[in-house]
Amino acid sequence: MWSPGSAKTMFLVHINRFLKGSLFIIGINTTKAGMLNQLFGTRPKFVLVDELEKMNNTDQTCLILLMATGIISETKIRKTRQR
Repeated sequence: MWSPGSAKTMFLVHINRFLKGSLFIIGINTTKAGMLNQLFGTRPKFVLVDELEKMNNTDQTCLILLMATGIISETKIRKTRQR
């Protein structure tokens, strides 16, 4: 675990500036629905997540599937979208 004040956020912000097609999100302010909308809308090549440990476990599930399979999937009432 990195200690507080070790410039983790500044490091991710700097990387985000140079990685074309990247998405930077802050875990504590992110919900699964909001993240899925961003992933489907922007189709990033890289996802940089700050404060991942502060996200609810249920909100992290779409990231786990994305890391394991490279697939983003969402199913709602009679409607599925996948990438």
